[in-house]
Amino acid sequence: MLQVTLVWMDPAASSLGSGSVVLHDLDLLVTNDRTGRGFAPNGLLSGQTERKHNVEKVRRTTATTTDLKGEGRGAELSVSPTYM
Repeated sequence: MLQVTLVWMDPAASSLGSGSVVLHDLDLLVTNDRTGRGFAPNGLLSGQTERKHNVEKVRRTTATTTDLKGEGRGAELSVSPTYM
């Protein structure tokens, strides 16, 4: 079994007046290099994105681990003078 986890610190959105749950939205992408198939985090379907949590995890039990590539991307990053 292979587990890939992306975790990041995020300031409380409500303290900055944002309607979003997280201010810094990162996406975990796990792809099979051999087939090009992508695996979505947190039980979502491939192609779906996670927008509510600061922890994203992909679990694979059947793929050969040497064929998998994990990547983190910034989908939305907020800058606030309070946190600079």
